[in-house]
Amino acid sequence: MPPDISSTSKGDPFARRLIMTVVVVIAALLVWYTLHIFLLLFLGVIFGTFLHKTGALIADNTRIGVGWATVITVGLLIVAGLAALAFLAPQIGEQTEQLLDQLPDSWQQVETALARTRLGDWAMRHMPDFEQIAGSIGGLMHRATAWIYSAVGALLGVLIIMVLGLYLAFDVDLYTDGIKRLVPPGNRPRATKTIKALGETLYWWLLGRLFAMLIIAILSMVGLMLLGVPLAMTLGVFAAVMAFVPNVGPLIGLTPALLVAMQESWQLAAGVLALYTGIQTLESYLITPLVQRRTIAMPAALILAAQLIMGSLQGALGLLVATPLVACIMVLVDHLYIEAVLDEPH
Repeated sequence: MPPDISSTSKGDPFARRLIMTVVVVIAALLVWYTLHIFLLLFLGVIFGTFLHKTGALIADNTRIGVGWATVITVGLLIVAGLAALAFLAPQIGEQTEQLLDQLPDSWQQVETALARTRLGDWAMRHMPDFEQIAGSIGGLMHRATAWIYSAVGALLGVLIIMVLGLYLAFDVDLYTDGIKRLVPPGNRPRATKTIKALGETLYWWLLGRLFAMLIIAILSMVGLMLLGVPLAMTLGVFAAVMAFVPNVGPLIGLTPALLVAMQESWQLAAGVLALYTGIQTLESYLITPLVQRRTIAMPAALILAAQLIMGSLQGALGLLVATPLVACIMVLVDHLYIEAVLDEPH
């Protein structure tokens, strides 16, 4: 008759520790080799949290139930997406082709101008050309993110996020209750509080990012049009999309606008730099602090470190989830260590 593993582990501390160690190692290896899947699931959780809490907010201010309010939220998102595709996609698609044609020429013009100065000439001689930079970036990103850049991988990733988000939005109590059942009864009130705090943090972080992107899109497009920069709509939308990723995103969003402006004049490029600096200052010192009142303040150095780590591990997908991941970790540390272990209020 085979030995009873459960009774052995209960009676022998060494066996219990050995089993727990094996389980932890297997779980760590599983997460490591399927990290991109876990990050997609995390994005699905963020999307589902956004749908559910928006529906709950509508339900609180109307006589509609949360379920129907969530349906309305999904419907509004679909209508907004279709409207954006109908009105913006044709112009943005055409301008994107023009932008891709202009960028190499703009970069060549920058190289020529810099080469006229002693410092610029030294920098250009030690800097790879535009094609080498593009190839290096592509090689760096290929190993971790090639699967998501393919059409099938991108479609599959979006599908996973949307389906998981819809399941969570319409039956959130089922999943939260399941998590709480894994916790000892005495700790379930703290688990409930922690889950609620995680949901609030993710919701207000995403809402803040979307609001910041909308403001950046409007201000960028209007500002670029007033300055007379070509392809203003596409450059503004690109800047808004890149703003979803703090720290790194605004710099990426600035680069094509600056290169396009340099083709016209250095004065126009200086105007574009001033415009983007002003918009980023507004976002950093007004929009973000307003949102952080409802979430948790995150040190900029910690966010940047997380972006570097996650970006090196999972490329663009890692950059995308680095900030909300840091926010969740800080909430867990706050509730499960600072409050529970150190007995200090946050």
